[in-house]
Amino acid sequence: MSGRRAADLRLRLLLVRHADAGDPGAWLGPDAERPLSDKGVKQAARLAAALLAAKCSVDEILTSPARRCGETAAILAEALGIEAHADARLADGPTLEALRAMVGDRTSSLAD
Repeated sequence: MSGRRAADLRLRLLLVRHADAGDPGAWLGPDAERPLSDKGVKQAARLAAALLAAKCSVDEILTSPARRCGETAAILAEALGIEAHADARLADGPTLEALRAMVGDRTSSLAD
């Protein structure tokens, strides 16, 4: 490990559930295509403002491919000046192993 010891490597992980997407029972299409409601757009914008006000450093946003998740992530990413990337492992409630793999994918380059 060059430059950093393993004990010095830290990752802060912020998990955010998608903003309001209305009543799933009222949506007629596939659930993965259910969009944010107007309320959800406002919620996501408020969260983005709160992250900015807290000077929260965000390097990357990963999102489920579900539309409501992508829309939430896009609002946050735009406000924070970064990109959001869909990861299929986040669809349908990822397992702990999948989350560990995603974290490992991103931290392995720090240890080099």
